[in-house]
Amino acid sequence: MSPTAAPPRRRPPRPTAPAAPAPRRRPAPPVRGAVVPPRTRPRPTTRDPGPAPKRRAARVVPPPTPSTRRPRLRATVVVLAVASVVVTIAGFHAFLAQTQVRLEDLRSQIDRAEARYESLRLENGRLSSPARITARAEELGLGPPEVAPVAIAMTGTVPKRGGSSETLSDWVEVKHHLDASP
Repeated sequence: MSPTAAPPRRRPPRPTAPAAPAPRRRPAPPVRGAVVPPRTRPRPTTRDPGPAPKRRAARVVPPPTPSTRRPRLRATVVVLAVASVVVTIAGFHAFLAQTQVRLEDLRSQIDRAEARYESLRLENGRLSSPARITARAEELGLGPPEVAPVAIAMTGTVPKRGGSSETLSDWVEVKHHLDASP
C-alpha cells in the first residue's frame, strides 16, 4: 500500500436475524478429577461486540462421593473369592491325604504278600527236596524193590503215536495179567 492510497472502506454490519435457540443437549457426565472449561457464548459477528461476556474461571469437578454399597460389594466379592480358594485348597489337601493313606495301606499289603510268598517258596523248596521225599517214603514203607522189575511181553500191535487207543476193547485180554491187589 502506498502512503497516498486511502485505507480500504469497511462495510457497515448487516442486521442479523435473531438466532434460533440451540437444541438442548444432555451434558456429558463429569470425569473424576477432570478440569471442565467454562461455558462460552459465541461471539457476535458485528464489529461492536457490546459488553464483554463475563468469564468464569475453570472449575474442578470433585470426584463423586463413594457409595457405601460399592465398597461393601467389593469386600464381599473379595471375601467370597478368598474363601473359595481356601476351601478348594483344603479339599485338595484332604484328597491328597486320603490318597496317601490308601498308598500306605497298599504298600503294607504288598510287603505282607511278599513276605508270605518268600516263606511259602522256602517251605516248597524244603518239602520238594529229594532227601525229604526219600525219608517220607521210607516212613510209609515204600522203598526200593528187592527184585528187579520184570517186563512182560504183550502180543499185538503197538498203536501209532497220536492214534486212538483200543485199550477199552482189549481189557478182557489184559485183565488176567493184572494182579488182584490194588
